[in-house]
Amino acid sequence: VREAMGPVARARSIAVIAQKFVEVASGLAPAPATAKAPIAVAVPVTPQVSARDLQRWNARFVMVPQPITDAGPATPLPKGRYAITDDGAGIAPRLVAALLAMGSQAQVLDAGLPDPDLRAALAQHNDWVGLFHLAPLAALVVTPQGRIEDWHLAVTRASRALYTLLQGLGPQFVSRTDAVAITASAMGGAFGFDGVVPENPAAGGAAGLLKAVALEWPTVHCRAVDLLPAMTPEAQVLALLDEASRRSGPVEVGRGPGLRQELLAEPRSLAADAPVVVDVKPGDVVLVTGGARGITAKIALKLAQTVAARFVLMGTQALPVGTEATEAADLAGQTSASGVKAALIARARAAGEVPRPAEIERQWREVQKTREIRDTLAALQAAGASAEYVACDVRDGPGFTAAIQAIRSRHGRIDGVLHGAGVIEDKLLADKTPDSFEQVLRTKTDSAATLALALGLMPGAGEPAGGRPRFVVFFTSVAGRFGNRGQGDYGAANETVSKFARWLQALPQAAATRVCAISWGPWDTGAGGMVSPEIKAQFDALGIVPIPPDLGVAALVAEVRHGGRCDPEVVWGAGPWANDAARLTSAGLIRAAE
Repeated sequence: VREAMGPVARARSIAVIAQKFVEVASGLAPAPATAKAPIAVAVPVTPQVSARDLQRWNARFVMVPQPITDAGPATPLPKGRYAITDDGAGIAPRLVAALLAMGSQAQVLDAGLPDPDLRAALAQHNDWVGLFHLAPLAALVVTPQGRIEDWHLAVTRASRALYTLLQGLGPQFVSRTDAVAITASAMGGAFGFDGVVPENPAAGGAAGLLKAVALEWPTVHCRAVDLLPAMTPEAQVLALLDEASRRSGPVEVGRGPGLRQELLAEPRSLAADAPVVVDVKPGDVVLVTGGARGITAKIALKLAQTVAARFVLMGTQALPVGTEATEAADLAGQTSASGVKAALIARARAAGEVPRPAEIERQWREVQKTREIRDTLAALQAAGASAEYVACDVRDGPGFTAAIQAIRSRHGRIDGVLHGAGVIEDKLLADKTPDSFEQVLRTKTDSAATLALALGLMPGAGEPAGGRPRFVVFFTSVAGRFGNRGQGDYGAANETVSKFARWLQALPQAAATRVCAISWGPWDTGAGGMVSPEIKAQFDALGIVPIPPDLGVAALVAEVRHGGRCDPEVVWGAGPWANDAARLTSAGLIRAAE
């Protein structure tokens, strides 16, 4: 192959390179196959993993609040202009007054304004030194007439506006050494990890974004402050100014009367004899979003090997139907990439078309995806489970709702959901386009709300025919929980969904449903990784260990069956957060396994 590719390497123009590529690929084709059977790319069966194996792995964590004993020195705030988003409850004007008294200027902005209007407001001045993003302090109001719209706007005000403001302010901020970026939320003073239900789960996204920005802009003081709602407005303003002046310590800090605390990761393994909280039974209907490939395929197969349930796998890839459901003769029997590509090139030429490398590559990927989906369905059926595939883009709210209703109509109910759908488009904040940020954010946040409403879990929602599911698991990421460079949008999306899961779990509609969000570490790339190779390299440098597929799928099954309602947000994966255990042990705060 290397020798054959010589003409491609020696070509000097794009046109010649493309032509030589097509010629070489054509010459690599094996003899045409005549069989019509699709090629099997087997989904590997994961090794058996016991509860003891998971305990030895010791990679399940729950965040716990811990008092901060060393506040560090206070630094006077820089004098200049501050951008403040309005909270609608009187905190913003009080903060403006305090900053004016300190000799600075302040401008209150509406976080609900369109992106161009926010950028235009920032462009009017060149003396910005700080940002106080107070919009997430507002409580989430969900009306029966506009549940999804209300949620969409709350996410806009918490995360999308923060992205716009930070990107607009960034050039001025990074040119200084004293700029400050503060976000405020009212999730109980511990980001919900003390059992307090967040008033506005969309607020989680602001902290998720800011944790990534703190890594990208090391000279900017970034602090996500979670306030106890019972604090007086004056006390909240003082707490925000105090946090803006303390440049050392963690990005996430909780505040209450006389209280300043951080979040630490506590190892919380599931006991080998833990009771079964949710039992997946034969015949249960389990919806799995995120496609029938990669991680979600492995998890579904692991469940199928445990119980003969009915799996409905949902992804964006459309599968051929009818007479096109079987691979064409020119593709069947071709198992290598070069063989399939050569057949596609020959097909294009036979149709009188000029084969183009980019188009051939696209078609090859389509063939590969289709084969993987079919093989997953075949493996599920071979394991004794019922399996079907539904093509649906979860970003299409009405289409997603209709698909869920159709599944319920066919099967009479939906017993469980694994919501793994998501989009990754990693970029530093300065390079992230609005459209890309929106796609990454909304794929997670909008689809979560659409799903919850269709399942009858949103406020005021009636019980759907067949009842509500017994479990709903949202797949989130440590990129949101701990932050990672280049993943501010993904961090915002995942932290929003994590708080959304916590909020849902506390609603009366979810009284009989286990709702949780699992912040996964990066899965081994060979498992259809949840992060790009570049981001995985960053995780490796930070000591974040990729999750072995066999342990990961066993962890999911264990979480569904044995995890408690008291843990709606958990972390699975090994990383530097495990070092928190030593601090918790010294403080006598490590809890026994449940």
